[in-house]
Amino acid sequence: MIISATFTPKPSQFGPILFTGDIAESLKQIAHIGYQGAELHISDPHQIDAEQLAYLLSKHNLKLTSIGTGLSAVDDRLSFASDDESVRTAAIQRIKDVIETFADFKPSIIIGTIKGKLNAATDERTGRERIHSALKECGAFAENLGVELVLEAINRYEQDYLNTLEESVRLIKAIGAPNIKIHADIFHMNIEEASIIDSLYHYGDYLGHIHFADNNRMYPGGGSIDFKEIFRVLRAIDYSGAVSIECMPRPDGKTAAIRSYQYLSTMLAQVQAD
Repeated sequence: MIISATFTPKPSQFGPILFTGDIAESLKQIAHIGYQGAELHISDPHQIDAEQLAYLLSKHNLKLTSIGTGLSAVDDRLSFASDDESVRTAAIQRIKDVIETFADFKPSIIIGTIKGKLNAATDERTGRERIHSALKECGAFAENLGVELVLEAINRYEQDYLNTLEESVRLIKAIGAPNIKIHADIFHMNIEEASIIDSLYHYGDYLGHIHFADNNRMYPGGGSIDFKEIFRVLRAIDYSGAVSIECMPRPDGKTAAIRSYQYLSTMLAQVQAD
């Protein structure tokens, strides 16, 4: 299991990212703290020099575990569900560009906020159909390049569809794409799931990626969630993917990253020793 830290090259309206700014410096800090992986949050993938990124990852012995695409929704207002056809087309093309740009790194591509809201469409049925169609198209494109997409369940206060792991798995089954899995975000699960532990255990076969933040979206250990129990269930389901820290950068990103890594490393070591 790889513990990964989030980073982005440019400031965004989206808050819970640990490192913002120069990529070389961010990756240096991430590696120095002890992380084994890094999760890139990006709006336009053409802003990234993939060769330089590969060099920096290799230099610091880091794996690019995942790509967050939410900035395309938050900053660029792209959405699979939009009534504006040009927005929908641009959203699908953006995901395809992300897939193509980073295919060689084999990261999990997160499909979260960019799904859009059903209330952005003429009616809920139309919104669902648009989201389903876009996911199917992006999934097929990713499969041809050997890339995995992970569908994020986001809480009801931020999105009005696909709020739980159960809903997400139901859609994945309907699409029938073997390379689309679920992305479990502990912050969102704390709001939506009757039991974080039971849901992770029940849908473990579909689990492709995880975000960690505490119940208040602070760094793990800065709230009330029992992450030792979460590690226990991840071990029970033989989860071997990445755990990325997507929490608020408070009191600052570096401090939150250090506290997250120290706390989670201790919890993981205790679970492995049980």
